[in-house]
Amino acid sequence: VEKKHYKLWLSSTTVLQAMLNSALTGRSEAKRDEILKDTSLYVVTKNHELALSKLEELHSVVITGEGGIGKTTLADQLAHHYIGQGYELCMIEDDFSEAEAMLAKDKKQVFYYDDFLGRNYLIAIEGRKDSRVLNFLDRIEKDKNKRFILTSRSTVLNQGKLRSDLLNIKKVHAKEYQVTIDSLNTLDRAKILYNHIW
Repeated sequence: VEKKHYKLWLSSTTVLQAMLNSALTGRSEAKRDEILKDTSLYVVTKNHELALSKLEELHSVVITGEGGIGKTTLADQLAHHYIGQGYELCMIEDDFSEAEAMLAKDKKQVFYYDDFLGRNYLIAIEGRKDSRVLNFLDRIEKDKNKRFILTSRSTVLNQGKLRSDLLNIKKVHAKEYQVTIDSLNTLDRAKILYNHIW
């Protein structure tokens, strides 16, 4: 009704915001549906509990690890945890201004940025993506209703730290949670295999 009758938009910031940020809204809804679909295959492991604990404490977490280790799967299910608590999912891609535009005071939001430095840390740092992300992290830390989940390959993040003083100054290492194959015990691996076969 509100979309058909534009005069109603004046009293509804929700509709206006959805229209102004339709790319992020559509992407976030698609990601939410994908996460919910994949939940039946997921096994809550020690990695999940430790990363969630860090996220609760610092309001942000950078999940690192090698390619194919399960960073995105873990990040998806951390986001799922907050979606279940009534948080709005905001899926960020390359244009970080979308996240800044969606940041709403007194609203529960979980921001999710998969592979935030990309495959090439030099492009990210030359484009000053590191400073925008880190400034946004500071804002999230101060808001009890916000969470920020990021992922990055360990090698890319380590190379980024060598090139960007900001990543060290802002102590990104304190927000890191590294996923390794050794962090999954035999029972965890058996449960994951069982869920996929089932």
